Amino acid sequence: MKKHHRLVSLASALLLALAALPGTALAAETEGTEPAQGAPPPAVLYPAEVRASEENGMIRLEKVYYLSTRDDPSAIPTGDFDREGRHYTLLDVLKNDLSETDSKDYIEVVTLDSSTKDMAEIIKMLEPEREIATEDGYTGILKPDYTKITVEAAGYKNNSWTVSATRTYPNLSDVNHS
Repeated sequence: MKKHHRLVSLASALLLALAALPGTALAAETEGTEPAQGAPPPAVLYPAEVRASEENGMIRLEKVYYLSTRDDPSAIPTGDFDREGRHYTLLDVLKNDLSETDSKDYIEVVTLDSSTKDMAEIIKMLEPEREIATEDGYTGILKPDYTKITVEAAGYKNNSWTVSATRTYPNLSDVNHS
């Protein structure tokens, strides 16, 4: 006669870590679910830790999975399984999101030529938003800060030259230098 035991599959550490963890020696039990037609089968995830405990005569297994942002939580096995002569049934899947978001301010100065100084016409020339990816790996949406737009005259320059004038007095009888 087999004892019926409970399994608490702690997907608790759905740690959205930056890198996937190396595989462990523990194999995940897979269910007989089939992927959608034409879709690749989801990768089977393996627990990073398996903790066994006993409470009131019940043996409990807790499986801890560490997932990256690329991992699909639906790939965590949830079916009943047998291990070391005992039958285990899933009780709970818990999520503990320990992801972090890193952000930084980004400013880009845009200079445009315009035939008008009318602010409404200049704003129409600007893109309302633009996707941006920086060299250091940050991505986001760049939006204009309309309060910081300034209009300056362009094309003015200083020129200097020498001017000379010559006067001609026609119909004089003699040259008079005075």
